[in-house]
Amino acid sequence: MRVTAPRLDILRIAWNSPEHFTADEMHQWVLEEDANASRATVYRTLALLAEGDFLSTMNDGRGTVLYERYLDDEGHHDHMICIDSGKIMEFHS
Repeated sequence: MRVTAPRLDILRIAWNSPEHFTADEMHQWVLEEDANASRATVYRTLALLAEGDFLSTMNDGRGTVLYERYLDDEGHHDHMICIDSGKIMEFHS
């Protein structure tokens, strides 16, 4: 795959995010940073980063995919999502 400026911007923003995020949130962050990436580029790049194990994915229980950076040294962790507030709680089991 070619390394392009939009892909690098998306990787940098994703890697610096301490929280779980959706593709739409990532697109908004890209726009706020004046990075030049379309919504389609964001979706495709997030899928590539997840496939390459740079990001991990999970379903929020409502059909929305959430992303988070994947750091192998942090070890496996699980998630509980409050169905009322949407708050995500991480835990090790």
